[in-house]
Amino acid sequence: FFLYQTSHSSARLVPRQAIERHGPRWTRPENVVTSGAFNLVQHEVRDKMVFVKSQTYWGRDEVQLEKVLVFSLEQAHAATNLYKAGTTDLIVSNELPSEFVAPLKGKKDLRISPYLTTYLYRLNVTRPPLDDKRVRQALSHALNRNEVVQALKVPHQPATGIVPPGMAGYTPAVGHEFDVAKAKRLLAAAGFPDGRGFPPLRILYNTREDHKKVAAVVQENWRRNLGIEVALENREWKTYLKDQASLNYDICRAGWIGDYPDPNTFLDMWITGGGNNNTGWSSPSYDAKLAASARERDPVKRMQLLHELEAQVNEEVPFIPIYWYSQWELVKPYVQGWENTLIDKRPIHKVRLLLETQLAQAGDH
Repeated sequence: FFLYQTSHSSARLVPRQAIERHGPRWTRPENVVTSGAFNLVQHEVRDKMVFVKSQTYWGRDEVQLEKVLVFSLEQAHAATNLYKAGTTDLIVSNELPSEFVAPLKGKKDLRISPYLTTYLYRLNVTRPPLDDKRVRQALSHALNRNEVVQALKVPHQPATGIVPPGMAGYTPAVGHEFDVAKAKRLLAAAGFPDGRGFPPLRILYNTREDHKKVAAVVQENWRRNLGIEVALENREWKTYLKDQASLNYDICRAGWIGDYPDPNTFLDMWITGGGNNNTGWSSPSYDAKLAASARERDPVKRMQLLHELEAQVNEEVPFIPIYWYSQWELVKPYVQGWENTLIDKRPIHKVRLLLETQLAQAGDH
């Protein structure tokens, strides 16, 4: 998967001379040096970015757009209003409020497509009773993921593992089916029959309406199916990240977008001490097998090793996968070349506007 990795943003060229000259301000419009089809000419934080067509780009004759205006809005409803008013030509994936998706089904503006992303809950395995694997397994089996998806009113796919479907040559390991009877047996075996004596837990999530909806469904599932109570706790983004990284939580909402289309991007997170682990979970056997998969040159054998790794984390449950994302976005019919990819990378230089259409002439595009 090396070639896939080279397409990630961390492998892109950066202008050493600009960094050495300007330090942390090298990304400012007046200092930044780029090699793409557009140059950044204006950046107003939490408001907008303005790009203009580069006159030195090697393929500039094939680029139709002369200017690109990108709004950066914290409120998804504000983005939707701009689109309805004709101020914008599209709303990028998942910035459309979920409650708008169902009424828009069937409209040619609405696009729904697969996305290489998993919504999950991390579990702090250093805190009792989550240090008991049986408790973690019980929580996972007691969750009806279909109810979560129905609450969001978006066609996400209930997840049975960390790796989303769509990986060529990979067979996912299934391990998180909804099974209340099994969940109750596991919780009883851990010393909490029908939830009696189970200590209070908290679900931490960053402030956003969809995260609140998910947490409420999970809270009710565990109350109804296991007889346990959990509290909901939302935090502003920076505080949420800090609490997650420092293991200052019981259960923590999270999501992972695949950096490249290979199972490794979802499985190497759980290595001991990994920067994206943030659960306290550690397994020498997992670490060793992950290293072996990186050395394996036979593609079939490598995929088998990755399958075994997913099966292991399914058994250990340092996290609870909840659903695999779908992307949804609004795109005006006259926008051509804005195509979906599993990892949501869109080459803006290929976009064309069919300006002769009536829709295009109706607004300022």
